[in-house]
Amino acid sequence: LANCGRQRPGRRADTPVVGHNYRMTDLQAAILEVQLSRLEQQHELRNRNVARFERALDQAIGGGLEPLAPDPRITRQAAYQVVLRYRPGGFADLPRSALVAALEAEGVPCDAHFYDALTRSRLFAPDARRYPAWAGRRQAACPVAERAAYEEAVWLPHFLFLGGERDVDQVVEAIAKVKERAVDLVGFEHPAIARQETARTRRE
Repeated sequence: LANCGRQRPGRRADTPVVGHNYRMTDLQAAILEVQLSRLEQQHELRNRNVARFERALDQAIGGGLEPLAPDPRITRQAAYQVVLRYRPGGFADLPRSALVAALEAEGVPCDAHFYDALTRSRLFAPDARRYPAWAGRRQAACPVAERAAYEEAVWLPHFLFLGGERDVDQVVEAIAKVKERAVDLVGFEHPAIARQETARTRRE
């Protein structure tokens, strides 16, 4: 866990393990120290722009790509990623990969296959060789999590909301343009996402 998920000598190298690396170099620390002085200003700017984006998005497209409702217990939002829920019916049943490809073609960086559902992760597969207590158990089925991971979630990176109001408006305009032309985009796919989906289907 502590050493970046690297295997101990003698263990199979192809066995996936969870791992982290929280270490940084002196240069990274120096850059971070300067960046931290801008943190509060960037935090306020992002939140202001995200709020503008969410209001404008609803007015521009009226559904089909919606912000997630915030948990009422949250008192301070950290907009590292803006996650939207995609409903294909609002975009002429356009597959999510085609939506993402079209937005990227319009200059809006975004992602769809950001995380695997944990029930489909090889890390947690019920492999009796690695976890004898799981012998005889089948892969858990979590259809809501899997639908969110593979059909609904669209991720916008935080830096889209570090510019001015016009930058935010252009993102909304791009989404509205894609929705308006959605029927013409059927069959258009994002090659990287299509590869990920094909690989996942083969694993299953």
